[in-house]
Amino acid sequence: MLFQKDNVSVRYLIEEDAPIISKWLTDPEVLQYYEGRDNPQSIEMVLDHFIHNQNSHEKRCLIELDDMPIGYIQMYPVDSEWKILYGYEESQNVWGMDQFIGEPTYWGKGIGTKLVQAAITYIMENTGAEAIAMDPKVNNERAITCYEKCGFKKVKILKEHELHEGKLEDCWMIEYKQRELCEMKKALIVIDVQAGIYTAGMPVHNGEKFLEILQELIGECRSNDIPVIYVQHNGPKDHPLEKGTAGWKVHEAIAPQEGDSIIEKTTPDSFHKTNLNEVLQEKGIEHVILSGMQTEYCVDTTTRRAFSEGYKVTLVSDAHSTFDTEVLRAEDIVKHHNVVFRAFANVVALKDLKMEA
Repeated sequence: MLFQKDNVSVRYLIEEDAPIISKWLTDPEVLQYYEGRDNPQSIEMVLDHFIHNQNSHEKRCLIELDDMPIGYIQMYPVDSEWKILYGYEESQNVWGMDQFIGEPTYWGKGIGTKLVQAAITYIMENTGAEAIAMDPKVNNERAITCYEKCGFKKVKILKEHELHEGKLEDCWMIEYKQRELCEMKKALIVIDVQAGIYTAGMPVHNGEKFLEILQELIGECRSNDIPVIYVQHNGPKDHPLEKGTAGWKVHEAIAPQEGDSIIEKTTPDSFHKTNLNEVLQEKGIEHVILSGMQTEYCVDTTTRRAFSEGYKVTLVSDAHSTFDTEVLRAEDIVKHHNVVFRAFANVVALKDLKMEA
């Protein structure tokens, strides 16, 4: 296996894959977006072009969903001719990639986005690439939307660039570059700051100051057009955060406004069995700013999961809190986790946080 993201995995092609690749590349529904309906590929052609065609730098791979073949991806260093066309210097290490989901029943389900995100991570971490360049047809809006969600930016139109079904089509030259945190589109996530946290019988560490910091943080984000996403824990019956009770509501001091997203969860992981990933992808978010309750539970778990999902993570060191325990004071728990979190996040106090969207 070359790489994997959740239940989507990518491995090198083998000869036994030729029939399934040919099946996809003789399907008009697939071909209209890939090679063109006038260019079907027999098994023999697939063997010659995709499998027996030796190119030591090109990575030709099968995409699998839960171990079932669903598509194809190829990744390769961009050659000199194409570097000139795209506008790169000969010395630059630039990679390209092409892919398709060969099973139309899986179109529009977010699998392509997940795949492209994983491919970007693989290329940038394993090839030393400075950039990834692609050239989807201008009218392939579904693909372009997917790429933009994953961080690609439109650079220029390539006029009459690709011969497709007998017609020269205009294409977008799009590019992914590793950017600094300040350049990435951000969202603020506020975790589990609910009324019941303050009425559960245990004092929240720096409780009132904590709310004031959150108010300032949320206000700064709104002023800079950074989306605010609230995560709300659904507790079981008789829990301080039992769904539908007064304690379940987001604390009135930081109440959501119209247009804010609210994610409901049932575990410490804000991503687990929720639509948080989908909301972030729809907004094109690459960089999450985390805050909320409780430091050692939901904030900890969500920080690690966001990092594992490929997001750049900033934790606001004075915008998360917890309770004293029998073993440790809340103040010490927060301090300890602010050190541990440095392995997964940029840990910074609110006063030092750069808020540009």
